[in-house]
Order: sequence, then C-alpha cells, then structure tokens
Amino acid sequence: MILTLEGAPATGKSFLANALVAKGATRIAEVNELWRRPNEEAPTWYLRRQLDRYAIARAAQTADAVLDGDCLQPIWFGWLYPDRVGQNWRYAVRFFRDNVASWGLPDQFVLLHVPEAVRVQRERARSLQSGRSAARAQEKADKYATMAQNLALWFEAMNSAFPGLVSVLDCRLAPAEDFPFAQAALTAPCHRAFLDWAEDWLANHQPVGSPGI
Repeated sequence: MILTLEGAPATGKSFLANALVAKGATRIAEVNELWRRPNEEAPTWYLRRQLDRYAIARAAQTADAVLDGDCLQPIWFGWLYPDRVGQNWRYAVRFFRDNVASWGLPDQFVLLHVPEAVRVQRERARSLQSGRSAARAQEKADKYATMAQNLALWFEAMNSAFPGLVSVLDCRLAPAEDFPFAQAALTAPCHRAFLDWAEDWLANHQPVGSPGI
C-alpha cells in the first residue's frame, strides 16, 4: 500500500512517517531532502523529481510505502501561492497529464491537522531551535497561516468527489506507534479523471486569504 501524508508545516508529517518506518514501512522524503537543486534549474526539474518519488514508492521492497509529502503538491501549491513558484497550477496539471504513465494516486491520502495555534507554536519552536531569530521564526510561522484551511478545502472536496480516498488525522498529540494503516479507497479514480476533477475544482475556487476572499 502507498500512503501519502500531507499537511501544513509543523503538523507532524515526518514524525508520523518515521513512526510508520519503525513499523516496517518505507519512507520517501520530500524533493528538497532527496535532491540538491541544480544551479540552473529546468522548468520541469521539480515536477520530474515528484515522478521519481512516486517511482521509489512503487518500487519499495516493504509492504507499505509512505510518501512524506504529496507528489501532486505542485498542483495545489501553485493554486495557493502563485507568486512563490515558477509555474502556475495549470502548468503542473498539464505536466502530469503529459506524463500520466509515470505516476499514480496513493491508496490513501492522509491529511494531518492541528489547531492553528498549536501549529504556530510548533513552527516557532523548531525555527528557534534551528537558529532563526524570534522575528524570523514568527515570519516563517505566519507565512503559511492559511495553508491548513486551504488544504482542508482541497482534500475535503477530493474526498467528496472520490469517497474514501482521503482520511484526516488529528495530530495534536504525538501519533501513537500503533497508528493503523488506512484502507484503500473503494473507488480509486483513474489518473485522467482525477486531473479533470482537479482542473475543474481549482478553476472554480479561490484560496482563503487570496484577494477578494
């Protein structure tokens, strides 16, 4: 089974992924942990690394593989933060359409959630621990202030369209080591149907916190 863990920063993705590794799963880290970005980065470099991550998950020698971060992140991140990425979400959708044979949906998306006040407290603490000033730590915590709300909208809509594809995990407390693997979606969509849904939904919704919201 392939699981994808996703959530705003400081919700506990890597903590849970490592707990599942202790149970015998394989963890596939995020792009920036696995690869060093080239000095001259091609427009599709980051997108292709997401395909590589999925290939690693599919080739895992363990029964369960855990993607620590969504391989389709370029789609929704480009919707959330069009000013922070080199391509918009439509570019990412087109890329995944053109490379439909090289990726797949996980058996289950797991959206990790904590109250925003808890997330901010965690983010500040780990930023200070890494050597950032108090001002920089607060700036980093504030940078993704609406991300959890928008991810909830995205994944709730996804689960409405494809029942059983998404589960939500409250991570206010450290995840228990006996966290059960979720069951695969009852009606997993094909790649193209998923991208059709994503393109339609994103085109008709604005993120919380964007101009006009």
